Amino acid sequence: MNRSDWLTDELIEAAFERRAGRAAPGDLRETILTLSAASSQRSRWRLQLRSTLTTSGLRPGLLKGVAVATVIGVIAVGAAVLVTRPNQRAVGGPSPAPDSTSSPSTPASPSAGPRGAVVSPRAPAWTATGAMARSRIAHKAALLPDGRVLVVSNFIDGNGPQNLAELYDPDTGTWDSTARMVVPRADFAIASLADGRVLVAGGDNNSGELASAEVYDPLSGTWTATGAMALARYRHTLTLLGDGKVLASGGIAADLPMPDGQAFAELYDPVSGTWTTTGAMASDRSNHTATLLLDGKVLVAGGDQDGVRDGPSAELYDPISGTWTAAGEMIGPSPRVGHTATRLPDGRVLVAGGTMHGFEPLASAELYDPRSRAWTATQSMLAPRDAHSATLLPDGRVLVAGGRGSSATSVSGLHEPLASAEVYDPAGGTWSATASMAAQRSSHTATLLPDGKVLVAGGMGFRVGTGSIDLASAEVYDSSSGN
Repeated sequence: MNRSDWLTDELIEAAFERRAGRAAPGDLRETILTLSAASSQRSRWRLQLRSTLTTSGLRPGLLKGVAVATVIGVIAVGAAVLVTRPNQRAVGGPSPAPDSTSSPSTPASPSAGPRGAVVSPRAPAWTATGAMARSRIAHKAALLPDGRVLVVSNFIDGNGPQNLAELYDPDTGTWDSTARMVVPRADFAIASLADGRVLVAGGDNNSGELASAEVYDPLSGTWTATGAMALARYRHTLTLLGDGKVLASGGIAADLPMPDGQAFAELYDPVSGTWTTTGAMASDRSNHTATLLLDGKVLVAGGDQDGVRDGPSAELYDPISGTWTAAGEMIGPSPRVGHTATRLPDGRVLVAGGTMHGFEPLASAELYDPRSRAWTATQSMLAPRDAHSATLLPDGRVLVAGGRGSSATSVSGLHEPLASAEVYDPAGGTWSATASMAAQRSSHTATLLPDGKVLVAGGMGFRVGTGSIDLASAEVYDSSSGN
């Protein structure tokens, strides 16, 4: 019996039990709520459904609508049974008891739970979850269509470039191994494709810079080599465009005796598995950020520019013309390296923290407005940090966690990783402290999960007397207010 048959049979059986008088009035209601919740849980069949619809020529974007329609259908059937069962007043009808205090004009308190119990708001908090099998620093992570998180490679257990990958299941809070990448690589770039697969490209290993690329298929759990880039590079970016192609920009390429940042850009076509060159940036850069804007353009900001500014601090890529234009001058200090860039719900981009050529971390933050192509200062973070993470929360705020802190404020006098976290509110342009992580960490990954929580994994930690340590631990941030 498939999942939908099970839901339907269970619901019908519960309805007949109630009709026959063999179930209490509340039993059917509990069954409907339970089945509705069950129908919305993430599971492997959703990933298989995405693959089937894609193979059939339907757009993956329709999946959300299908899932929502399924849940609404289950709830609607249950609601109809409740409304029409004998001797039961219709929903929203007059109260059967004259002394009842509930009426259509007096809605129940949103904080009231079952049987009128009051649900106390929960403060934001971090909770430990399962640890990865291996410790990792400067690794990459991607959210898969079924809600699991793929974590890939980089420096593992203090060793050089690796090809090991792991999967986090938020339903169980555990990690499982998956197939190894075809090629060990570090400092590569990653992008989730529109069809649910994951692309990694470039990087370096013990043999030097890489042009190779490969794709992870979550259905089969395997990696497959795909077309190689025209330029071997690392510390570049990959950005998924609106048409499904992926833009590779900048990075460091083989250029002895000193590797330089590159202005070179190219496009990956997931249908053909090939790369084609596109317009070059005005400035060589690496360790920059690349952000897809609401209008489909890509904002590239900051980064190393060969140690000397040789072009605009920010540029815009137009996928229609395949050209780059200046995107105004960042406020700075510039150039920023190790910063984060987060697109806000209103289309602006928040750039926060980083460092200037490896010096003291920055607390400053600024906003880019695509409409005016101008940068404006916003309130500085509560703590200077670089190599931190920034995650857009479901309510439109931005969670910033960890990172390398200032030596002036650390206990050891070193650039220790931070455990602190803070939240940016774009409505007021302000930062506020939130719960701190259990571990100090920088160069970690942060992934927004389907339930609105944030998974933070790995990174570089710190232990007094030992110094820097590699982390395998992971924890989850919940910003829930309890409503």
